[in-house]
Amino acid sequence: MMGGVIVFLLALIFVAQVAKAAGKKKLGRARAEEKLVDDAFAEEEERRQTWVEHYVNQGELDKARELGWNGLALPSQIQEAAIPQWKQHEIDQRTQQDAATPTMLDLDNL
Repeated sequence: MMGGVIVFLLALIFVAQVAKAAGKKKLGRARAEEKLVDDAFAEEEERRQTWVEHYVNQGELDKARELGWNGLALPSQIQEAAIPQWKQHEIDQRTQQDAATPTMLDLDNL
């Protein structure tokens, strides 16, 4: 009798482990599918924003509004404004320093 109970409990543990592994596999597939969908939407949103910027720069505001532009700043302008002033200063300094540093092609011409 005791042996039967032990075998039954071991069988339950085995079934639980198999179910757990199947659940992890299913969750992994669901996450991968969700990531693909998110990437597709992100790519579509990026294209939409590019067209909105194009239409706004060309002065075709009606077409830009059709794509969801609300008359506020463009995403590229928002990103520039989101950079803190101290960080923008560091970026400018690094750009100036890189421009002042000669490249190998410049050294070959000397």
